[in-house]
Order: sequence, then structure tokens, then C-alpha cells
Amino acid sequence: MKKTLFVLDSYVDVIELKMSELSEQWGLISKMAIACECQRSHLSKVLKGHLHLTLEQAQRIGEFFKMNELETEYFLCLVELERAGSQGLKRRFQSRLTKIRQQNENLKERLNVAEIESTHQQLIYYSCWIWSAIHVATSIPELQSVAALARHFRISETEIEYYIKTLESMDFVKKVGPRWIYNSQSIHLSNSSPMIGIHHNNWRARAVMDSQKIQSAGLHYTVVQSLSKSDFLKLKNLMLQTIEHFSKTAGPSKSEELINFSLDFYKVD
Repeated sequence: MKKTLFVLDSYVDVIELKMSELSEQWGLISKMAIACECQRSHLSKVLKGHLHLTLEQAQRIGEFFKMNELETEYFLCLVELERAGSQGLKRRFQSRLTKIRQQNENLKERLNVAEIESTHQQLIYYSCWIWSAIHVATSIPELQSVAALARHFRISETEIEYYIKTLESMDFVKKVGPRWIYNSQSIHLSNSSPMIGIHHNNWRARAVMDSQKIQSAGLHYTVVQSLSKSDFLKLKNLMLQTIEHFSKTAGPSKSEELINFSLDFYKVD
């Protein structure tokens, strides 16, 4: 999986990462020097840590590697950090780097998904795992009837009727002939929502139930471990990339199985 530049603490490391991603390596430093309008010898000294790029040169390097807006902002901030002459100024740029990393970690933006805007609907939808389970289950052709849903979730048809009609009133499902059809795009709950803890807890509890099944086909893994601060950032970004990969694969995937993917990775303090 491709390494992300947002875990790097040096702009030279960013340049080396971007260089390693290019298939054509011959004459690369010379091409970069032409792009940032400096001598090849000057750029070689920069890469060896003897000189610094100017912000103008850094901007041109970003354009050369076709960095996106957030990557370029992070790269320029690293340059400013290493050029800063006082601890106060360095702390300012370090704070800015932290904010850029947090922006990069925003799943709602990375996955480009919608959010339930109505607070009332959020209170209903995220109050229990069964709401989102039934909602998503209606994307599977074999589960598009009250009877099929009742059998699948092992609850009464009366309860399914209540859930499904409430979801219909929220425009999450629609009735097409005898079938109940999934009727919304992928949705994501913001970290700022007061329902986020309840939502995670509901599905973690459901995962525990699955782990207790003798013949569970699920994968459950829990570990408590110490590691370095830099490796914490590397692993966190690796998991963010995994979530993106999961979303890109699962999005267009044929609806055949109802699954839950939960991931916990955090500092214990």
C-alpha cells in the first residue's frame, strides 16, 4: 500500500518519497532542478541537508510532483519549519502541521460521503445497530421483504414492519411492489456528533456478540501494546488508507452479504 507523506517530518523525506514513486528515475534530479529553476548542484546539496529550498522552489517542486492542495500545504509547512530560526516560530509551524494531518484524517472528506442532517433522524438511526443493519440489508435482493428480514435478524415481522416503515418515513428505503428497496447514498457520522459514541458502542457490542459464536466466520483482534510516537502516526495513516481502500472496494461491490467493519486504534491515556 502506498506510503503517505503526512507521516513524514522532513521535506527532504517527502521529496525522496515522491521520487521513489516515479517509474522514470534517469535524470530526475536534473529535471527537478529545471522545474524549480535552480542549479542541479544546489538541489543535490538540498537533498543532502546542506542547504534549504526557498518557498518558491518548494512550490515548484510540489507542482513538478503534481501534489494535491493539502499535500502541497503540508510540504511547504515542512520547509517553513526547517527554515524557522526560533523555537516560537517552529512551534507555530508544528501546530499547523498537526492541523493539516487532522484535516487529512477527516474520513467524511476522504470518503466523500453524506451525513444525516436531521438531529431527530440521527437520534433514531444511531440509537441501536438494528436501524442501520435493516437499512443496508435492503440493498440485498434476498432481504427485500419483511419476512426475509425477520428470518435473517431473528426478530418478529411486527418489529420489522415498525423499523422498515420508520426508515421509509426518513426516506432511507422505498416500497417498490412487494419489495423494500435501499434508497440512500452512503452516510457517515461526524466525529463532532453527540451520537458518535453511541453508534460505535452499538456496533462494538454487536461485534462482541459475533466473537462469542463458536463457529463465527468473523475476524476479531484485540491487542494492547506500546510503540513510538512516529510509528503511531504511520500505523494510523496506514489504517486510514485501508479504510479508503475498503470504501472504494465495497462501494461498487455486488450486494450479497451484510457485514460490519469496525476498527479501533487509539492512544490509551
